[in-house]
Amino acid sequence: MGLSIVHGIVSGYKGFVTVQSVVDQGTTFNIYLPALDQTKEIPAPQEESEAPFIPANIMMVDDEPALAGIFQESLREAGYSVESFSDANLALQAYNQNSESFSLVIADINMPGMDGIRLSESIRSIRNIPIILYTGFLDRNLQKRVEEAGIRYVLHKPIMPDEMVKQVKRVIFLESKESG
Repeated sequence: MGLSIVHGIVSGYKGFVTVQSVVDQGTTFNIYLPALDQTKEIPAPQEESEAPFIPANIMMVDDEPALAGIFQESLREAGYSVESFSDANLALQAYNQNSESFSLVIADINMPGMDGIRLSESIRSIRNIPIILYTGFLDRNLQKRVEEAGIRYVLHKPIMPDEMVKQVKRVIFLESKESG
């Protein structure tokens, strides 16, 4: 896991991380999480029925080509058509040229230049389309921006490829029910 992902997860639980580094001896990371006053019984998770496959053309945008490639491959294996971009500006250009060819956009929130939220707003100004954003770090400011942009689907890293496929199926199914 990247440090930003660890920081995001720990901060989300109202904890913090300290770092101690000594030359030629190494680095120690300490993670501190608040203690609970009482134990809470966690209900057993209910099994969700998997959404049916509905064909879709997906735009995948992540500044880390390796991560985009993993998701692209798993989505293609599931039967989806996927076009992947490692630059949000190039993705927006492609969307401008042929917005009707895409059914869903998936993007990382934290990207250099144009982040996933700004990309989503630009895409939605052209045509309203379902968007899934994902991030390893979602503070209150980013959460507020996501809500203001009207993004309903946000995933938190780390995301396994099969989980991404499951979420894509779910979003496409829910959006098809709402529009049809």
